[in-house]
Amino acid sequence: YAPDAKILTMQFCIEPGKAYLLPWMHPDAPQGPRARARLKKQLHTLLNNPRTIVTGQNAKYDCAYTAATTGVRYRIGGDTLMLATLLDENATTKNLADLTKRFVHSMAGYSDHFDANVDKSRMAEVPLDENFLAYGCGDADAAYRLHEVLYAQLSQDEKLLQHYHQCTIPGLNAFVSLELRGQHVNEDIVESFEEFMAAK
Repeated sequence: YAPDAKILTMQFCIEPGKAYLLPWMHPDAPQGPRARARLKKQLHTLLNNPRTIVTGQNAKYDCAYTAATTGVRYRIGGDTLMLATLLDENATTKNLADLTKRFVHSMAGYSDHFDANVDKSRMAEVPLDENFLAYGCGDADAAYRLHEVLYAQLSQDEKLLQHYHQCTIPGLNAFVSLELRGQHVNEDIVESFEEFMAAK
């Protein structure tokens, strides 16, 4: 976690073709301290609603980063990267743009122009215009649709589906907590365990 890192915008998709972009600390439209405090409460309520399932691409990163920079912690409900890995662990690429081309043909290439013309390591310098909006909301929309497609495919294999619900998703949530709080290690036990393993 870099203390000077910022969330520029947040994107939310609630159904295919319907996504919203919330400017956060983008230089073109930064939220002031009072607005951020109000929005944090709203985000906490929204993202922790029992009827809300929060999904995304590489969801652990977003969850940990959001919690570290805003204090808003929520439970991960789904992850397209993990779904794609369970379905085909040998796929050479599993980024959102490539997975969308493979599985969500109606949105294939949605980010190609933006990807080719923008240095994403300097997103704070990219104007908050219709191109930024289309890219950001496109990401959220693509992830939403991709989750629907991949989850439907995974559901055809009961053991993989069980693994996803009982290992993958709980594991992601546990690792977010570990990244945020750390893990106590009993060094004496570790040392004796190493001796036991060496003898074994």
